Amino acid sequence: MHLSQHWLRDTLGAAYVVASTALGFVGLGLLQPYMANDYLWAAFNDSMPVVTGLLNLELTVPTDDFDLFGATYLATDPSLGVQAAYGRKIMLQQWTQLDVPITALRTMNAADVGSLVTIYCWADLERRWELAFTSQRQARCVETMSTNAA
Repeated sequence: MHLSQHWLRDTLGAAYVVASTALGFVGLGLLQPYMANDYLWAAFNDSMPVVTGLLNLELTVPTDDFDLFGATYLATDPSLGVQAAYGRKIMLQQWTQLDVPITALRTMNAADVGSLVTIYCWADLERRWELAFTSQRQARCVETMSTNAA
């Protein structure tokens, strides 16, 4: 009887290893179309670098005209990354008026307040709408941060 328990455990263990390995290969087979490129985009084709390059050009350097045929896309690995300074450019040149971010903060879902990069205390300069994620944090905001733009 003791031998049959070991045999059952060993058989189930081997079946588990085989099933896990098989399911791993099935999962990789299902993910293969998404892993075929760096963007994890299943239908990514040769025209996408052109579209992405044009989009990045328009996002980073807004101009009235651009050369559609200026870049060469015959290389096997054209660079498609977004410029590193794009976020800073948007922040400093296009988001300079306070009404846009205040409106965005006021209309955002309350569940998303905890994921803000900067922990704000209020949504407006008159301190009418509290944004702290706990009552203790809001009390600290009232005590120590009511004179700044937090």
